[in-house]
Amino acid sequence: MTNMKFYGLNAIDSDTSFTFTSASTANGTYLYDNERTPVLTSVGSNDATPEVWEFDFGVDVTFDSIYIDNHNIKAGKIEYWTGAAWADFSTPISWSGNADTTNYYEFTELTKQKVKLTMDTTQVVDAQKTVGELRVLSEIGTLASNPSEFVPLFKYKQSLNQTVKGGNVKVRFGKKFGARFLLSDAVEADVVLAETLYDRNDSFYIYPSGGSATNEDGETLTQRGYRLFDMYLVNILSNFEPSIKRNIQEIGTRIPVKVAEI
Repeated sequence: MTNMKFYGLNAIDSDTSFTFTSASTANGTYLYDNERTPVLTSVGSNDATPEVWEFDFGVDVTFDSIYIDNHNIKAGKIEYWTGAAWADFSTPISWSGNADTTNYYEFTELTKQKVKLTMDTTQVVDAQKTVGELRVLSEIGTLASNPSEFVPLFKYKQSLNQTVKGGNVKVRFGKKFGARFLLSDAVEADVVLAETLYDRNDSFYIYPSGGSATNEDGETLTQRGYRLFDMYLVNILSNFEPSIKRNIQEIGTRIPVKVAEI
């Protein structure tokens, strides 16, 4: 597992122009609604018919990371538009024999207007091509040291309605992520990063796993909040409270943080 990362807003949003081979452009919102489901799906596609999705931001945007979740791509690629042709990122994004449903990529920072996702084949032969989330992101920062304490919270929105017999019926509307964590020995770079997050007018993405699917022993991360797909758009609920650890200068700063998904 790498250290916790933070990102700005998704470049793919309501201002983006979509061009899809067969998928409904009206359902393009599924790619940036911050929900793993529903998914955007092709129509009438198969392994002999590539599905190509182009995203035009309308203006140049700066980005250095791409996150794609709840997809079924076996073979395909993602490219950017140079202004004259489609090109690979500094670390090419391509699949061949892929079996993962979530992928995260980092590359040299670019400022470009368009990206393109090409899906050639699916993990189940001749299935429709599907993607739940696609995020084109610019990293705000990575913690130098992971929090000494990280407690995720998944809050369920639900209602209990009493029946005529005195029982109850539960109606569940969904759940949202939240977390509290502690930077107990923050170096100055982490204090600056935390203050940057507090000072933002916009929400931001928090990525507890840092984009790694495995821990230091190579084991797949399965702990809720640390899975590869656990990236959430949040706001900070707590105040910025940097305190000198044990009232001694130069041994680190203590910063408690509380966030909640929008």
